[in-house]
Amino acid sequence: MDFSLIGALFSGLMATVVMSLFMEGVAMRRLAAMPNMSLLYGSWLSGDRDLAMIIGNVLHFGVVGTLVFGIAYAAVLSFFETGSLALGVALGLVHGVAAGIGLGTINQAHPRMKGSIADSPDLSKQAAEVNLIDPGMFGVNWGNAAPVFVMASYLLYGVVFTLMYPFFA
Repeated sequence: MDFSLIGALFSGLMATVVMSLFMEGVAMRRLAAMPNMSLLYGSWLSGDRDLAMIIGNVLHFGVVGTLVFGIAYAAVLSFFETGSLALGVALGLVHGVAAGIGLGTINQAHPRMKGSIADSPDLSKQAAEVNLIDPGMFGVNWGNAAPVFVMASYLLYGVVFTLMYPFFA
């Protein structure tokens, strides 16, 4: 399978959209206290919720999910010369484990992380200032089921990317 930059970018964007919709659904149904990924990224640079969402959307959809991971996933699929679903699942698992471990350390660098749900009295979407819950390893502080949803979201990214990319390569 040949590498396709257009395929990498398009597949990365679509996988990011599907992953984000899944995570937003988890949060809306209150299955876990997971923040919006755009808010997580954007609040690193701004405490203002509206500005953080704008910055975060650019970072999440444009840079991280589409450009960085789209190209990385496409490079791996091209290297192995296959678009097999098993490889997509494996990539999603590796990506999810790396992200889950990273979540355990993010509070050390993120300026708007609180220690736990109890330390964050105002987590409503209407709040002007962003206050996020320290996720802990694999998002365990976001709720008991959060680690399952964190891993499922990255598996979903890997599967969607792998199903779409061969159409462009």
